[in-house]
This record gives sequence, structure tokens and C-alpha cells, in this order.
Amino acid sequence: MRATAIGEAENAYLKLLEEQLLTASGERLERLRKHGEGEKRLLVDLIWPVRGSFEGIELEK
Repeated sequence: MRATAIGEAENAYLKLLEEQLLTASGERLERLRKHGEGEKRLLVDLIWPVRGSFEGIELEK
């Protein structure tokens, strides 16, 4: 994956996480706050190249 694609995917991931943190509460909020590097790498390195977006993905449901 090209460097610009990686940057774009990482920015999209941060936006996704931020948006979902704003709407989460309770247990889900706690899980989102603990979202780690493994989850990020899964989304950025595997999901993004296949789908090209994180549209429709809900973290820690």
C-alpha cells in the first residue's frame, strides 16, 4: 500500500473512532476507549484496502 493510502486510511480510522466515541455510552464507551493497535491495524491494513472506506462499520457493538 502506498504511503498516501496509509495516511488516508489512518485518518479515516481516527475519524471513525472519534465519531463513535461521541455517540457511545456505558460498556461500549469503555471498550472504545481501550481500542488498541491490533484493532487499528486490522481496519487500516485489511479492511481499508478491500473496501476503500469504513462506511457502515460500527466498532465494539
